[in-house]
Amino acid sequence: MDAVERKPGSVPDDRRTRGAVLAEFALIGFLVWLLLAGILEIGRALTVQQQLQHAARTITREMARLPLPPDISFAAALERTEFRAQVLDLGFLVIDSGLLARCGVPNFGEAGHEQALDALFAARPIGNRLLRPLMIWDHRGADQMIRYPGALLLRSGVPFSSCEDGSRYGVGIAEVESATGTVRWHGVVEPHSTSVVALRAFPLASGGWVGLRLNYPFQSAGLIAAESTGVIDPQTGRETQRLVDADRVLVDDEASLNALSGTLAPVAGDGGVYAGPRGLGRLYSLPDETGEPSAVRPFRRLLSASAGFRREIFL
Repeated sequence: MDAVERKPGSVPDDRRTRGAVLAEFALIGFLVWLLLAGILEIGRALTVQQQLQHAARTITREMARLPLPPDISFAAALERTEFRAQVLDLGFLVIDSGLLARCGVPNFGEAGHEQALDALFAARPIGNRLLRPLMIWDHRGADQMIRYPGALLLRSGVPFSSCEDGSRYGVGIAEVESATGTVRWHGVVEPHSTSVVALRAFPLASGGWVGLRLNYPFQSAGLIAAESTGVIDPQTGRETQRLVDADRVLVDDEASLNALSGTLAPVAGDGGVYAGPRGLGRLYSLPDETGEPSAVRPFRRLLSASAGFRREIFL
């Protein structure tokens, strides 16, 4: 068989083929990665919304069945012993190492921790059991915890001497108005409407209506938030976008912040989807023109689920 004569400096066919395949994979692989990331994030959001709606409906129904005083307000009902024991204990939205020790549960990573933690949740009200799948793993310095997403709050007015006192941490949810940088605060549980409408208020004399909303700060683990710059691109006729700076100066709406049962807790650590004292997250983008990565906020949406039931009357 005659040998094939190759010109000096020419590249073999198999090497050219491998190079073409590599270039095609670089183009197609990036698009496939974006598609996969979108599927995962949308699927996670739908799962959270479904679980949130189920929890809201169940908590509202159980709250409507409680034998509470006829003239009690919605806010006061959340603090009642009956609500905390039978419906939802807001002191257990964060399960930290200190709470585990007071409840006799082995710390994170220790033998028997998972079984004891399951038993702890089994003894909690139905609302806590329904919200458990929505909790995340986090840490504050050396203090490990699983908690409901959002900003950590320091609870006050509780001795924190027994398991029933709950965690010294609470959770608040920040909603940012992009145009002004104003942060409006929400509780995990809040009334469906802040206005008192006839036949729609919690006291029986005003209708005996339990309208409840559950809030969840959905933040992406891989997508970055963008905002409008207010500048029109002359070529496209559309407003240009920019990444949201994680260190952007924000102003808290004092009225909504003071309505929360706790004060903002300083959070150790610099990165993470729910990092920072407001729980808005901190991710890092590709290096900018200086060669340094930029600290940006993750993509974020406030998910809410509402339900309403008439209060039952006990004679």
